[in-house]
Amino acid sequence: MSFQHSSSCPAVLYVEDDEDARELVALLLRNAGFEVCVAASLAEGLRVLRERRFCLILADYNLPDGTGSGMLAEAWREGLLEGSHTCLCTAHPFPERDVGFDLHVLTKPVDNGKLIETAKYAATESAVGAWD
Repeated sequence: MSFQHSSSCPAVLYVEDDEDARELVALLLRNAGFEVCVAASLAEGLRVLRERRFCLILADYNLPDGTGSGMLAEAWREGLLEGSHTCLCTAHPFPERDVGFDLHVLTKPVDNGKLIETAKYAATESAVGAWD
């Protein structure tokens, strides 16, 4: 299976069950020059990850069919995160972070500037979870 970006701009996957939050973050990232794919559940996020690669995968912690960290752990076990940075977006005070690799966390409500900074960093670096 070949994993390629469908355009020349860096691609981000945002997995979020709240439609308003999903649309707002997608718009913000698109306006900053990113290609954005969205998913509303753990299962949908994994399906998209099996089809292509992203520079950054942002996942809400509480999804209707599991947790964002659980989705990322499964993607890691399947070898779907090569070259991607991963980040949980959550208001949960103690999200599960023991997933086998370094997992960055942005606390909700996420600061727009911090979100863009995170995406830009991921677009210029290419190692799973290599957050400095």
